[in-house]
Formats: sequence, structure tokens, C-alpha cells
Amino acid sequence: MNAMLPVSDCHDSLRSRCDALRVLITDQEVEAAEILAMVMSHEGHTVAVARDAGEALQLTDLLRPDVSILDIGMPGLDGRRVAQRIRQTPWGASNLIVALTGFGEEVDGLCTRGSDFDEHFTKPVAPSRLLCRIAAWRHIRCHSFHR
Repeated sequence: MNAMLPVSDCHDSLRSRCDALRVLITDQEVEAAEILAMVMSHEGHTVAVARDAGEALQLTDLLRPDVSILDIGMPGLDGRRVAQRIRQTPWGASNLIVALTGFGEEVDGLCTRGSDFDEHFTKPVAPSRLLCRIAAWRHIRCHSFHR
């Protein structure tokens, strides 16, 4: 897990000179996904929203997201499987993958070794917390590309 930037640095870091990110948001709660999509779009990112894992997998092939925000509690194929498939792609190994869950107990299970998630939040997540985590990841990513 990468070090977090101080909250005061988050906004400036998101607006750094690095290119805009491609963000995939997958959540069966459409309204929650749309709110996050608006926030990400407002920050200048390209955003795609999926309502289930099947749609998410189709969009990952098209979008090749830098950041994937995945609901783990989807029926059928869940967010864990989507994260696993993203990690198996040549372009997804170093991406930021964030888990969203409606149940705090699921977060404990994500903390185990071998998880494909970089971060996990219990719903509802404040967009500012999510943006701060993305900013920390982006800060490290941008600085490693420019060295």
C-alpha cells in the first residue's frame, strides 16, 4: 500500500501535469456510481460506469482503466473476480484497484495477503477520501515516470 499524501495536498496533486486518468466505476447502486462518475469527470478524468461485473469486464477491454473502483458485493461474478482479471492483463498489473463494500466485515477479508485490491472502503465513501487515495497513487506514478 502506498503512502498517503496529506489531505491539503490531495487536490493539487490531482491537478498535476500528468495526463488525465481512465477510471472505471462498477457498482450495482447506479446512483452512487453516477455521483462518483461526476466527481471524477469534474477532475478531468475519462470515466466509464458499469452496473455489473460482466459489463465491467467488457469496459476494461475497451477503456483499459488506470483506476478501477469496484463494488465487491455484486451478484454473480463479484468485484474480487473483476480485480483478479484486471491484474492478469499486461496493462493492469500496476493499476490502482479500489474495493467498495457495504459491509465492514468484508474489508477485513480484503486485508489478507494475495488480495488484488490496493485499497478498500466501506460504503458510502466520501468522494474526498477516494480522491485523496487516487492522488497519492497518482503522485507516486507520475514521479516514477518522470525520473
